[in-house]
Parts: sequence; structure tokens; C-alpha cells
Amino acid sequence: MRSMAAILVTLWLAPPAHAHPLAPRLLELSELESGVVQMTWTVPAQQQAGAALRPLPPTGCIAQHPLPDTSTGDQSVRYIWTLGCDRLATDLAPVVTGLRKSGLMVIARVTARDGTTRERLLTGDSSEWTDEPVVESGNLWTIFRQGAAHLLGGLDHVLIIIGLTWLLGPTRKLLIAILSFTMGHAISMAATATDVLRIPELTGEAMIALTIIALAVEIGRQDRHRFQQYTWSLPLIIGAIHGFGFASAFSGIGLVGTDLATSLLAFNLGLEAAQLMIAAPTAALMVIHARRNLKAPRALATGLEILAGGLGFYWLGKAVF
Repeated sequence: MRSMAAILVTLWLAPPAHAHPLAPRLLELSELESGVVQMTWTVPAQQQAGAALRPLPPTGCIAQHPLPDTSTGDQSVRYIWTLGCDRLATDLAPVVTGLRKSGLMVIARVTARDGTTRERLLTGDSSEWTDEPVVESGNLWTIFRQGAAHLLGGLDHVLIIIGLTWLLGPTRKLLIAILSFTMGHAISMAATATDVLRIPELTGEAMIALTIIALAVEIGRQDRHRFQQYTWSLPLIIGAIHGFGFASAFSGIGLVGTDLATSLLAFNLGLEAAQLMIAAPTAALMVIHARRNLKAPRALATGLEILAGGLGFYWLGKAVF
């Protein structure tokens, strides 16, 4: 009864907490004829609240109509403006507001009439336009850092890693679990990158929330031996679910093929590096605690159970409703 009451309190306090928004956005400027440019803004069909960004006409361009044409697909929504510009496409620089506040990434692409394409990954830390492709080393390093920041800044993913460390302890089984978690990521990301299977972004978010709720239940059972019987299989499933969420975020905007696979690899490597940054100190504290022959207080497990369960239900409701 106390745990249920505490979970309700956590749900009431949950809105300030959040899981990171996943998906990048795609901004395209395509030169149709001299002085006429089509600006296309592609976003996931299902978006998290508070993830709004706003594209603006580049300097030297004016929208012929203030309201865009809209095209809705299964995975994405496209907003299309026709711009009148006093300069060539090669001199245009895409503009997006709200990047720093949102924590999202934008893939900006400019295509001239002769088919020449320039791309740039725009983030809150680096919104300067250059001619580097998205998959250049500098941009891949940015995606790597975004992957690490995504996990470290998202309480949902931090809870998963701490929960696994708590249930498995500083043993070889924890390493197996982390490797299985990584393998699950790789499988689901490969399935998405090759277009074998895709799921909507918010569906992935709901599934991730369910894994956190399930983890809270396992912590509440206080039966680590039971969980340790599934050292590799459960983390594999959890990793696959999280991987679908991450990969769907990238594919939802239409980034496919080599660009998608390369971007997902860099993003995933950043995630795995962040996992180790969380698991290693948590496991070290457990080792120190055990060597001093101290027992973890029941309140600590209860607190972790309440936090994971409460936020899991909150994020589930946010994704579904």
C-alpha cells in the first residue's frame, strides 16, 4: 500500500522529469528554378510534447504563402513551403530555431537545380552551416556525443542501467547483460536500417516505458536469483525494444540506407559508452558496500522501485495519450 501511494505521488511530480525526445528532423531546400526554392520540413508522425522546432526561410528568401502544404505518411509528416529567393541555392543556409532548448538534431540538406547536394547536421551545440556531409567524421562524432548525451540525460535509460546493475550486482553476469543489451540494440537497429521492420516513434516510447515498469516489478520482488536466471535473454529483449525506439526515431524522417546505418552505429556507440559510465561506478559502490559487510537498506530498493514504476507509468501514459 505504501509503495502504491508513493508511486501515485511520483506520478503527480513526474511532469518536470522527462525522457529525451528521440527523433532528428529533416529540413530540405530544393531549387526548382531560378529564384524559386521548395522548403520541406519532415518530422515524425508521432512527436513527443515539448519537442517543437521551427524552420525559417533562409536569408534572402520569402514564403509565397504563410501556411505550408501538408503531406502525411505512416512514419512522417511533411510541411512544404514555396519560397521566392534572390540568390542561388548554393548561397542558402537553412535556419532552425529552438535547437538548444529541444536537445534535438536536424539534418539540413540543400539541393541545387543540377542535383548537387550539401548536408549538415545541426544541433544546439553546432548550428553553423558547412558543406560537410552528415556522415563525415566530424558529424559522426557529434552523433556519437548525442547518443551518449541522450542516455545520460534521459532518466528512463539511466533507470534501466541502474536497475540491471542493482539486480545482477558487480559480477560477470552484469557484463553479460550489458553485452546482451548491446546485441539487442544492434539487432533491432539493423532491422530498421534495412527496412525489415519499423515501428512508430511513440509506440517505441510506450514499449520502453513498459520495460521500466517491468524492471520496477523485478526490483520489488527482492529476488535477484530469479532475475539472474535470465541474465542474457531479458537484457537482449530490453535492448531490442530500446533499439527499435532509437532506430525508428532516425528512420521516421526518411533517412535510409548508408546514411541511416552509419548514423545509427555512431549513435549506438555513444549509448554504449554512456552505459558503461553509469554501470561502472554503480557496480564499484556495490563492491565497496559488500566488502564492508553492509546490507543495502530496504528503503533503497523501495525508492528505486517507486521511482522506476512511477515514471514508467507516467511515460507510458504520455506515449499512449
